[in-house]
Amino acid sequence: MPNYSCQVYPGAALLAGSIKELYDDPVQGQPANCCFIASLSAVAWTMGKNKIRIKDNQTASKDDPAAYTVWINNQAVDVSGKLSLDFNYPPYYYQCARSRTLSEIWPGLYEKAYAISFHQAPANSCDFTGVNWDGNPNNALQNLSGCPYREKSAGLSTEIISRCVDGKTKFPTVAWNQNHCYTVLGQRSSDGKIILRDPSLQNIPPNSEQIGNWTITNHFLWDCSINSRIATMLTFSVNLGNGLFAMKTTDLDAHFTKVTYAGPP
Repeated sequence: MPNYSCQVYPGAALLAGSIKELYDDPVQGQPANCCFIASLSAVAWTMGKNKIRIKDNQTASKDDPAAYTVWINNQAVDVSGKLSLDFNYPPYYYQCARSRTLSEIWPGLYEKAYAISFHQAPANSCDFTGVNWDGNPNNALQNLSGCPYREKSAGLSTEIISRCVDGKTKFPTVAWNQNHCYTVLGQRSSDGKIILRDPSLQNIPPNSEQIGNWTITNHFLWDCSINSRIATMLTFSVNLGNGLFAMKTTDLDAHFTKVTYAGPP
């Protein structure tokens, strides 16, 4: 079994790769915080580095409590680079939130900063399995985006589709029930199915499609506070699988009980 301890990942990357793929980095670890990880992915998907911001403070050691500054909306939170890791359990097993690329640590730092700021976790902690995480995404979406959350409990697929532009959700959006939360990415034009992401990568709902692809012709970033597009990144295409899946609108409406987004009514 893994033997976790609070350690700095040697040679870790902070934020790497294309901004288009930032949403697909955060992966849930052992803490019961799918609502937070799904919300973090949703904000990265719609708002990108306008909200997902971390500064490497270039301190002498990443053990330093102020090694990094993480912004949760406009709130700056200083954290060390220590994460709950086991180097004797290849490939460097994480107990905490991780990135799909193992050496990229921004999801773990965001989890740490959020637990300290909103769940009273000790500043020197690396183990967040005992944190009383929210059972829904409402607070996380609002705190991360800076926009008020809107919870919907009926006509869920209609609520999602009405807030898509060119097939992509313009506001950070999470579909959820009492068991799990999922990031909502948009609607596939070819068949009308809704595209979602499982933050755990291993809890795919029944009647979901995990084979195929999804292309949007006008990938963009949107600021929910002013309800306006702030960047355009043109075509984006992704293969389903590895946590990404498609659902018919009828199946989505039957499986989920709520959809929450951050933005105007």
